[in-house]
Amino acid sequence: MCKKLLNSGIGFSIPANFNKEFLDGIEKILNAVDTFNYIDNIYGSPRSLILGQSRASKKIPELSNNELSNYIKVVHKLKIKFNLTVNSIWSNGIERKKENLKRIFKYIENFLKLGVDSFIIGNLYLAELIKLEFQEINLIASINLKTDSVYKLKSLLEDFNFNKVVMERTTNRDINFLKSINKKYDNNIILLANPDCLFDCALSSYHMLENGHLSMIGDVFMKKNYCINYCKHKFKDIDNIIKTSWIHPCDLDLYQNIGIKYLKIQGRTLSTKRILNLTKAYLSGKTIKSNLLEIYPNFLGKDNYIKENDYIYNNFNRREFIESFFKKNINCKVSCGISCKKCDIISSKLLKEKNV
Repeated sequence: MCKKLLNSGIGFSIPANFNKEFLDGIEKILNAVDTFNYIDNIYGSPRSLILGQSRASKKIPELSNNELSNYIKVVHKLKIKFNLTVNSIWSNGIERKKENLKRIFKYIENFLKLGVDSFIIGNLYLAELIKLEFQEINLIASINLKTDSVYKLKSLLEDFNFNKVVMERTTNRDINFLKSINKKYDNNIILLANPDCLFDCALSSYHMLENGHLSMIGDVFMKKNYCINYCKHKFKDIDNIIKTSWIHPCDLDLYQNIGIKYLKIQGRTLSTKRILNLTKAYLSGKTIKSNLLEIYPNFLGKDNYIKENDYIYNNFNRREFIESFFKKNINCKVSCGISCKKCDIISSKLLKEKNV
């Protein structure tokens, strides 16, 4: 069951799909959904960037300056900002050579002229260079920087002058930590609502660096994706799905109550229909069935697996599970599998009931 949201509303970052059908769909949702929540920005980028991004998929189109400019103009007409993802934490070192700085600044200036409102950056040296050259520019620290401590958050905001920071996925359920930082940084932090990565995945840094490199060279190493295949294998276990730190649309009130103001929906490589469905669900704060099936973005292509386990997701008491994190001091990073085994117990119980 979904709770009514507070009057303040949550600002959402929505993944871009660069076609007219997507923007028409966004406009229809804005006109149809009665909510205090709002779309703060649509984020994305062309496929190849000289400074890199953390999506290497061929599903992301190449865009000319004219195409991107026209797209941003429509986004602005909807009173939504457009944020450009330049979020690889490594840019093959091109930013370290003085002879490249003029080219980099011209590159950034071009995107500003096209109407980009903010830049999502993962390379800290690059961020410092950009901020020195364009003092009024808005920078958002990428989730790839894995911000999960007060010290790192403060450093990004004060030393590197970021305007906002997308927090590490694992912080979503560290409620005491979120309460603590919200007292001072409630306008500066963004949480990822629907991560489809394993909780605190050991391969995440490798995967992100690989994608950043591939986005710069426009190539792939092989047809099989080592990182995705690893996740597919691990997600055969129900407990790993429960452990993934998703924030369900029907649980937005819990996060609003502790001061969360901004959430990001991931899924730049999803279909137009899938992104629009996710946008509508999060913006309205409700889904059709109120279970997990509706928010996972294709779940790494595991549609059949999801359908086979429909019973589990319909009988999993999501609300009770999530509320336990707000009522108790649970830190998954230090307790999972040692002092806390709740996800394993829940998944074991659900599987047993399914097979009875």
